Amino acid sequence: MEEQSLSDHQLHVLRVMRRHDAWYPACGWVFGTMDETIEIMQDLAERGLVDDLSEPHAPRFEINDRGRAVSA
Repeated sequence: MEEQSLSDHQLHVLRVMRRHDAWYPACGWVFGTMDETIEIMQDLAERGLVDDLSEPHAPRFEINDRGRAVSA
């Protein structure tokens, strides 16, 4: 199962994403620092658990169906 290969931090962020649907700098929450949050989001995107909808200087990530299933 994918969940087992996620770190505790990654799984926590994914579960928060499930409640909020998306993350972007002004959304009101971060995990640790902004840079740490972006790093975790990028890793989750590489794993296919969130969609990276970022534009230059405007990071944005949304949880997808696979991420919802893993974080349930």
